This record gives sequence, structure tokens and C-alpha cells, in this order.
Amino acid sequence: MLQGLRARSIVLSIVAFLILGSISLAFTYQLTRDLRVTFGEKYAIEHALRHSQRIADMLDLNIRLAEHATTSDALHRWLSNESDETAKKESLKLLNDALRIAKADSWFVAFSGSEHFYYEDINRTYQAFQPLKKLSSSHTNDGWFYHTIRSSDTFNLNIDYDEAVKATKLWMNILVRNEQNAVGVTGFGIDLAQFIDAYVLTKSQGFQAIILNKQGAILGHPDSSKVTHNVHTSASNTWKTIWPYLDAKSQKELRRYMQELPSHASDVFTCKLRYDGKEYTVALAYMPYVDWIGLSMVDVSTLLTLYDMRLAFTVLIVLGCLSAWIAYVLSQSYLLTPIRHLSSVVKAVCTGDYTQRAPLDKETDELSTLSRDVNAMIDMVQEAQSAAIQRYRWLAENSHDVIWVMGVDGKFVYVSPSVKRLRGFSAEEVMEQSFEEVICESSRQTVLHLMQMAILEVSNGATPDAKTVLVEQPCKDGSTVWTEVNARLAINPKDGSMQFIGITRDITERLAAEEEIKKLAFYDPLTHLANRRLFVDRLENTLGVCQREHTFASVIFLDLDNFKPLNDRYGHQAGDELLIEVAHRLRATVRTTDTVGRFGGDEFVILVTQLGSSHEDALNTLTRIAHEIAALIAQPYPLSSIEYTLSASIGVLLFNERQHDAKTILDEADSVMYRAKDAGKACVVVQG
Repeated sequence: MLQGLRARSIVLSIVAFLILGSISLAFTYQLTRDLRVTFGEKYAIEHALRHSQRIADMLDLNIRLAEHATTSDALHRWLSNESDETAKKESLKLLNDALRIAKADSWFVAFSGSEHFYYEDINRTYQAFQPLKKLSSSHTNDGWFYHTIRSSDTFNLNIDYDEAVKATKLWMNILVRNEQNAVGVTGFGIDLAQFIDAYVLTKSQGFQAIILNKQGAILGHPDSSKVTHNVHTSASNTWKTIWPYLDAKSQKELRRYMQELPSHASDVFTCKLRYDGKEYTVALAYMPYVDWIGLSMVDVSTLLTLYDMRLAFTVLIVLGCLSAWIAYVLSQSYLLTPIRHLSSVVKAVCTGDYTQRAPLDKETDELSTLSRDVNAMIDMVQEAQSAAIQRYRWLAENSHDVIWVMGVDGKFVYVSPSVKRLRGFSAEEVMEQSFEEVICESSRQTVLHLMQMAILEVSNGATPDAKTVLVEQPCKDGSTVWTEVNARLAINPKDGSMQFIGITRDITERLAAEEEIKKLAFYDPLTHLANRRLFVDRLENTLGVCQREHTFASVIFLDLDNFKPLNDRYGHQAGDELLIEVAHRLRATVRTTDTVGRFGGDEFVILVTQLGSSHEDALNTLTRIAHEIAALIAQPYPLSSIEYTLSASIGVLLFNERQHDAKTILDEADSVMYRAKDAGKACVVVQG
């Protein structure tokens, strides 16, 4: 009878295997295909966004640094007068300093008048004091220069081979204008091979990244021989485009998406293209700043192997079927109790209790072997979990970023020990702190608002996204530190409880770098006074105040007399010392609401605001201030090499709401100053 039951169990097991196995294979095949498509699209979109953002950030930094250089008074003077050695020296220093910040390997300056081309790399190989070559309109690879000079755009990007430096580069060309006249072109260069290696090449199997313009010309490709050079100056029929690699259907699909994409710059489109004979899932991301399109192409067949998926599902289903039929055929008295014990052990393991073990006997049948295997598996899981906990604990304790878990009530549940490096408090001390002790008042309302919004999203059934915010936090020594906090609201699926989990990062150095860039853009590097751009901006704001409140303000324009003899006899170091001291004296003379600026050389300008609505009172106040400045400038200057005395020619222009243009005011103030200089120097002329 036992043998009959065993025979019938075997037959039933075979039948169940054939039926369930066929169903499982079909299901597994379809599931694997769906997973491949889903994973492929998500992978392509994620990489397209990250890939395009990295390129945009790199180009944005380089172009902004180059644009900053074009505002330099020294560069304008050099481009206007190539023989001006002082302007050349200052310009070379400015460009070399910018190159250390830029993500580029070289800079260039091209003169529209002489067509001379100056060039330097990051290693100072060329010394850049003499022109590297003379540009020619008859030379194909110099076409970028003449295109930029004639273009109405402020910058363009070009890829070409330069014979003078023996390299193919991605050039960022920035047009420099003096008023409305183009005086030259400047910018940075990135070695094309390095650009492709850093921003296009990928070692991921089945993945390709390509950069195009909106006409399909290839601007970035793993194979640099397929990249289009001189796209702005060459005929479109000579471009190396993506179209020959696509079939007719894919060409039509890609053209349609490329037409729609620039109008939806925040979106990433996905489609399927047959590229070079193989089908890819493709994500397109538009980079509006440079008018490029990034393609991230994934061969989904390489993401998941159908054979491995089918095999794994088949083994699991077969084991389940066999176990079920064996349990049905064998007697309950022989199997039920051990199975119940196994079930209770598995349930204990699922709840995190690894102390339970399956009972063992002396038998060597399959159930006894399974019990031993379950016990061995529990031992392995316990060891693996212990090792994982140790690894994660080590990462949390040794990371410079602070990892934390906080309840919705604002009390911390966990804080990594790295918080001591950040704020000076130990993790235990932070766990005892209230929300008000962790967040400075300047950031408290912002953080509370984001917490409330996350909780509201969950209550409305939405999945909360991770949020990033800048937060000022107090330190143990009484100081504060600015941090970047990235956090999200996590929900426990078992009981619905909520906690905030996040990472806090010190951004002091990043903020300092941003502040340094701001200083380079708006302040004179020698005296730290406002440069022309910042001064004009504040003058325009003052004009608005005068028009609203019907008050007077003034621009004081002064030029140092006998400054050039100091430079000629004692050198530029002595001249720089004197200019710095003049800046100190001017700042000490005016109010904090006024602005002192330097436009270059020995010319200084002062914006005096809030002079009231009485013309006579304003004029008297200005006259007094101008003479005080003249007296202060005329005091001796104890320099390191000599004590020097000079005077200043001062022109004062009083204005009110009748003037509407900052440039006109500056020109009139400059003219008044020259009247003072013509009157015999050391003179003050007031016009109001």
C-alpha cells in the first residue's frame, strides 16, 4: 500500500510539474520582458538626466568664467591696444587664475584687429606672452573666429583641430565687445578625447551615450572619429550625423522627438530606436543653455538574462510543487509535526528571532536534511546580518556626512557619531536636544514647512519625495555652520508610523567658493572696491529711489595727480600700495550707505545717496565732502619704499529724478573731473 501511494505521488508530482512548469515558464518569460523594458526606461532616463546635468554644469562653469573675463577692464584695454603691456600682463594673470577654477585645460584670446591668437594650457607650456599664430579667413579651422565675430550670439561651442597646438578640442568661444564693436574672442578649450572620456564614454554593458545638436550632428560619441568638427562654419551636408545609423522608422521617430523636446526642457522623452542594427531604449534630455540634446541608449537585452530568470523561477516552482505533493502523500503523523516546527522557526526568523532552530533526529531522509539546511541557512543569515550591521555601523561612524533618523515630533532616534566633527556635540548629546536646539532660528520655519508638507503628502495618499534644503545649525563652541540636508519621510508598512531619515553635509567650503566667485564678478581684485558692473547697478537703484522719493544723490569722480611718476620710478608694487591706501581712506570718509568704486588705473568713483530734497543743502553737503576727500588724499603715504605725496582732481555731479540714465551720469561726472584736472590739478569742481 505504501508503495502504491509513493507511485501515485510520483505520477501526480510529474503531472503537477508539467502543468505548473508550463504556466510558470510562460509567466516568467512575460514578466522578464516587462521588467527589462521597465528597468531599461528607468535606467536610460536616470542616466540621461545625470549625464546632461554633468555636461551642463561643466559648460556653465566654464562659460560663466569666460564671460566674467570679458568684463575685465584689463582685457578690454588689451584687446583695444595689443601693445599695452600692462593690460596684457593683467589679462594673462586673470585668464590663468580663471583656468585654475575652470574644468578646462587651456584658454585663448584672439584679436579682431591684428587677428593674432594667444594661447596657454594649464601647464603654462606656451608662456602666452607672444601670439601663437595669426588667424586667416582662408584657413578652414579658423572659421570659428570669423563666425563668432559676425554672430549675434554671446558665445558658441565648436569642435576643431588646431594645427598650432596639435590637438582637437571642444572650444567655448565668447565674443568680447567694446561698446557695440567686436574687439576679439576669448574662451576655454577642453581636449576632445578627455571630454568624451569624462562625459560620454561608459563602461556599462549595453549602454551608449551620444550628444547631438538639433539637426542631428554628432557632437559627442564614444568613437571620436564620428564627431562633427566646425559645425558652425561647415556645410550641413558635410556633418557626421546620427541619421545613417538609424532605419527609416527610427529617423522619423527621433526627428519628431527632437522637434518637441526643446519646448519641454524639463521633460525627458523615451522611445525605441534601431541604432546600428540593434534596438535600444533611448532617453532624450535637452540642454537648453548650449542647445544640445543628450541621448542615453540602453540595450535592454543585456540588463536581465532571460535564461537565468527562467531557470531561477523554474527551480523555485518545481521545489514548491514537489514539497506540496510529498506533504500530501505522506502520512500526517510522519510529516505534520516537523513541518509545523519548521514553519514556526521560519516565522521566528522573519520576525528577527534567530535563536530558534529546527528539531533534528537521527534519520537521513529529506525532511531531516531540510531541517539541517534550514538551521545552516539561519546560521548563515545571522552571520550575514551581523556582518552587514557591522559594515553599516562602520560606514555611519566614519562618514564625514551625518546620517540620522528623526521622529515627526522633532526628536532624533539615531544620529551617527560624525555629528561631533560637524557641530562639536556628541551623538548622545544631540539625541537629547530639542528641535529648537538643532536648527538655528534663520532656518527653522523653512524646515518646519517642509516637514509639514511631507506629512500632508502622506495623508493625501502620495509618496513623499526626498527634499534638499540649506540649514544653519548651531555648534557647541557658539558658532554656526551651514549644511545641506537631504531627507525624506519614511513610512513603516506594518504599523503606518513615520520617521524622517536623512543625510547632513557640511557646505562651508562650497559657500566660500561661491562667495569667491561673486567677489571676482563684482569687486576690484586689488582694492576690493566695487567694480564698474556693481557700481552701475547701485547707481541705477539710486536713480529709482530719487524718482520715487524726489531726493538728490551724487557721483564724485576723482583721478589721482602725479600717480604715473610713482609707478615709473618705484614700480607697480609701490603704486598698488598707494591705491590700496587710497581705497581705505575713501571708505573711511563716506557713510556705509554710500558706495566707493574703482574703474581701473588711478580713477575712483563714489556714489553718495540720501542727500535729501533740498538742492542747496545737498550742494553744501557735497562741497564739504569733496573738500574733505581732497584733504585726506593729499596727506602723505608712508609706503614700504618711500613716503609719497600726491593730490587728486575731483569732479562732483549732483543729480536727482530728472536724470534717467546711469551711463549719462557717469559720463557727465567724468567730464566734470576733467574740468578739475584742466583747472590745474588738486582742484574740486562741483556741478549741480
